[in-house]
Amino acid sequence: MYWKRLFAPVAAIATLSSIALLSIAPALTQTTPTPTTTCAFDSNLGRPNPLGMRAFITLRETGGNSTFVYEQFPSPVSGGPVREVTIAQRRELTFFNTNAESARRLMLENPRYYNELLGFTATEGFGAVNETLRCQPGGTPSPSPSPSPSPSPSALVSSLPDGNYRYWTGRPQGAVVSDETLLQNGGILFLFRKQGNQITGSYGQIDNVGICLSGQVSENTFTGTATESGGPGNAANVISDGDRFVPWDAANLLRVRRGQRVGDNVRYSSAILDLRSFNRINAGTRVPPSRCP
Repeated sequence: MYWKRLFAPVAAIATLSSIALLSIAPALTQTTPTPTTTCAFDSNLGRPNPLGMRAFITLRETGGNSTFVYEQFPSPVSGGPVREVTIAQRRELTFFNTNAESARRLMLENPRYYNELLGFTATEGFGAVNETLRCQPGGTPSPSPSPSPSPSPSALVSSLPDGNYRYWTGRPQGAVVSDETLLQNGGILFLFRKQGNQITGSYGQIDNVGICLSGQVSENTFTGTATESGGPGNAANVISDGDRFVPWDAANLLRVRRGQRVGDNVRYSSAILDLRSFNRINAGTRVPPSRCP
């Protein structure tokens, strides 16, 4: 697996509003017309939210116009003089004189609209999100997405709500760290998906080859399997095929054993990762793997 540079500027091409919200002062309320059609994420469709569990896209058709709303729920901001500060984001992209069905088709056909809505260049297009939306007349469908409480930056990994997360060995100046900052500072990044005590994710040096981890978490310790992917003519090496744990990385944070070659890949049936020295940062734009090879 390779860590990739994900952000690229995109010119504005639709009516777009972006609001950054600091939960220091009460938010202003606005009265808006009732939507004639609303399309929102529905877990009953059997597909996970491609944006994780702390960000959602909703489509509302009102007065002949269709507005996509991208919301990131509050996350803690550390390092400031105020003890408890959170930041959230809400962006809107409106297609005028366009119904909801036509607006969805335009989003699918032109990736630039989707990138403008998110505020960055996405690795996956709108198609994956579109498959999770259920539309019905009127207001927000039920069940509607609702944010889970933001865990503190020092919360145990095992106590985190279900969702996508990034843990970094660097020292962030705040809760939000850009990919450019990660590339400049280096270190090890663990991008993972958590459901209950189950974790699947990519682990490795910034902008370098990584390894896929799948297993369980107890407090701040991961245990499970690890799969290192190779490629044609570039097979991964087995560093431990016995019962002795061997460090996979120079920092001795991930240890593996009982490795076996499977094609160009190496699968370690036993792996341990100590996350106590990591710092949790924003989830970023890249979606963690849903399973290992």
